[in-house]
Amino acid sequence: KQWYQRRVAITAGIIVSFGNESVHWYAVLIDNRLDQKKVVYYDSGSYNKRGMIARCTFQLQFINDFRATYLRDVLGMDIDDTRIDCHTHPIMDGKSQKQRNSFDCGVFALANVERYFCQPNFPPVTQSLMKLHRCRYINKLYSFARDIGLTE
Repeated sequence: KQWYQRRVAITAGIIVSFGNESVHWYAVLIDNRLDQKKVVYYDSGSYNKRGMIARCTFQLQFINDFRATYLRDVLGMDIDDTRIDCHTHPIMDGKSQKQRNSFDCGVFALANVERYFCQPNFPPVTQSLMKLHRCRYINKLYSFARDIGLTE
């Protein structure tokens, strides 16, 4: 509760949300920074504009509901009725490169988010670099597990 009082979920600089439909992962970034207000959609699979808008709208609604229902009603925080939608934050296609297999969508989603934060000092997110990205993420997960005592 104290963390949320300092940093309310709808006003954070960038909110990252991941979605999964069936067995496919995609990423939605909600950028709240001044003069940057937008929603960016990253999907390495096949999709159309209507699907992109529907998925982004779902994620925006989830954030709005979390803020109103959980933070205000359950935790009793004093939160205004500010909402974000596609009018306050236009939806943009992040133009992720397409994966050429059936299992790298999650890695593409993570790498596209990382690239959004680190540009221009991040390698392009391409299928040819997926092995590199997979190894980096496995190393980070292993290091984290080791640091918190989950490994021998």
